[in-house]
Amino acid sequence: MSQQQQLSLHGFIPDAEVKISLHTLHAICGMPPQRIFEHCIVWVPKNPFKPVMGAGQVNQIEQYRITSSADISKEETEPKVVGFHENPDVLQKRRWTLQIHEIPEAGKRKVTSQSILTSTIVDGDEPFNFMDKLGYKYSYEYWQRGYRFILGDIVLTLFRICIQDTSSTDEIKPLKLLDPSGRWTMKAHINVRQLTDMEGINNATSQLEKLQTDLTGVVDLVMPDRNCLNTRIK
Repeated sequence: MSQQQQLSLHGFIPDAEVKISLHTLHAICGMPPQRIFEHCIVWVPKNPFKPVMGAGQVNQIEQYRITSSADISKEETEPKVVGFHENPDVLQKRRWTLQIHEIPEAGKRKVTSQSILTSTIVDGDEPFNFMDKLGYKYSYEYWQRGYRFILGDIVLTLFRICIQDTSSTDEIKPLKLLDPSGRWTMKAHINVRQLTDMEGINNATSQLEKLQTDLTGVVDLVMPDRNCLNTRIK
């Protein structure tokens, strides 16, 4: 499992403005958009740790949700996709990457700074059985659809989150947007090897700030409340 420090900014774009935004990003990045379509499953501990705290004591043990993601951009083109409860055996055959996102660093900062642990499950392993042995169980799932651009060290993603439409009577549920307004999320991020790499941190911060300025009038890239990115089990 590898650990990286991710620096990022986020913003939102109305659906009515996404086409012009894609053209702008195409021009700035000098590349056409890359289509992204990911299936994400979130796992939680089967037995959450609930310490009995005395007066003045601080909990030193934190448990986090784990997100497993698989790239399905090349295998699924229809709006209907297979969910966890519909055919887990089929999903086990995909190549899944596990991530643990720690809560972003506190303090006065110009960009979000967050530690991320990443591990890819090797071929031959059964990822869901592995999660069960790890002491985790299925919590929920979602699909991320959108576009990706690369600008120097910056990875830019413009995406929307979809979930299955449980009101459908179809055997395999179609997808629907989680946000009915249809707006898009833009994330700009740079991964740095470690938090102690101050040169890398400063360089990444400068690149993100420049992008923030360059995209003025297109999208307002900001730091979200750190609690919005908190995956700890409470």
